[in-house]
Formats: sequence, C-alpha cells, structure tokens
Amino acid sequence: MNTNRRAFLKSSVAAGVAAGAATLTSATTAAQAGLRPMTDGIVPITLDERRGRVEKARRLMAENHLDAVCLEGGTSLFYFTGV
Repeated sequence: MNTNRRAFLKSSVAAGVAAGAATLTSATTAAQAGLRPMTDGIVPITLDERRGRVEKARRLMAENHLDAVCLEGGTSLFYFTGV
C-alpha cells in the first residue's frame, strides 16, 4: 500500500474530527445523566496549610540528609507552591 502525504493528512483530519465528535457526545451524555464535575465544592488550601507542607518537606529533607528537592511542572510543583 502506497500512501502519499495528502492522503495521510486527509485521513488524519477525518480521524481527529471523529474523535472530537465522540468527545462532545460523551460530554453531552454525562450532562444528561445528571453528573456534575468532581471539583464542585472543593476549597483551595490555605496559606497556613501550604506553609505546613513546606515545613514538613524541610523536616524530611533534614532527616534524610537531602540538600535539595527538584520539583517539575505538575502536581508536585502545585502541591508545594500553588503554581
């Protein structure tokens, strides 16, 4: 089978449109089923709680003789900094 670039792009676009339509359909179905977002009612942590997390990390670092912790973008960075 010999596929050229144009045929590949056409089929890729068609697949993307189909995936998008499926996502919209499932979102509509969830709304019709009475489901609500999992994040409803979640309250952001306080500044004191964030400070407590940092202090716990510092304590654990000292206990384990660690000089630094590397936080990449994602859940760990958000957990400690809120960014």
